[in-house]
Amino acid sequence: ELKIENCSVVGGTITSAPELIGGSYDNGDKVGGILGYGTADAEIDGCSVSDITITAYRDLGGIAGCTGGKVTNCSVTNSTIRQDNTNGYKSSVTTYDAIVGRNTGSNDYSISNTASGCTVESVN
Repeated sequence: ELKIENCSVVGGTITSAPELIGGSYDNGDKVGGILGYGTADAEIDGCSVSDITITAYRDLGGIAGCTGGKVTNCSVTNSTIRQDNTNGYKSSVTTYDAIVGRNTGSNDYSISNTASGCTVESVN
């Protein structure tokens, strides 16, 4: 079990790039301001992220890149979440969001979490 509580990240840049493996691109994913990847028993509560830029290729979010666990009472402010589709890598994948990029569970992350002043975009 993983539990992250009452932490904050202020300022900075997080960038994840894919690798050219065997003639095609892979990786460059599961990137978050607090957690990159969490299983169903992961819990993030009372955390905040502000004034950051996250750039990755899939599964990216202001709090968590990819999780099926609980994310509660968290906030993301004045940040940029950018899916980078350079080289056409995973250009059809839209797993990016201000709070959690990819939800692998049945949680509704919009209930107790907030995002304000954020830019969430996909660029080529």
